[in-house]
Amino acid sequence: RSYCDNQHQVIMKTNDVDFHPSPDWKGEGWYRFDTFNGKMPENAPGGDKCGTSLAGWVKGSHPSNGATKDVEICFSDDSTDCITSVTAKISECSGHYVYYLKELTCMQRYCVE
Repeated sequence: RSYCDNQHQVIMKTNDVDFHPSPDWKGEGWYRFDTFNGKMPENAPGGDKCGTSLAGWVKGSHPSNGATKDVEICFSDDSTDCITSVTAKISECSGHYVYYLKELTCMQRYCVE
């Protein structure tokens, strides 16, 4: 489970509204969020959050006890909780989560609580 130790550190804020990828984004790979709770929300944050009009959230729940699971990441706007989605992986690593995240299209961005 080298991804528990060898992931990109990403700082993303839920109230950024600059419509650009986080400067910490390094492309598809394993990421750990270093701010807030350090995890993606499990409820739709709505539009104009996380620096974009299409904010990404985990549809379902995070794994526990060192497990890794495949999840659906939904992107919400002001009127729709899941206007589009991508697949991802989440792993629980000794009390924190790491995410295998993919490249996104123009207005999509991953959120963190």
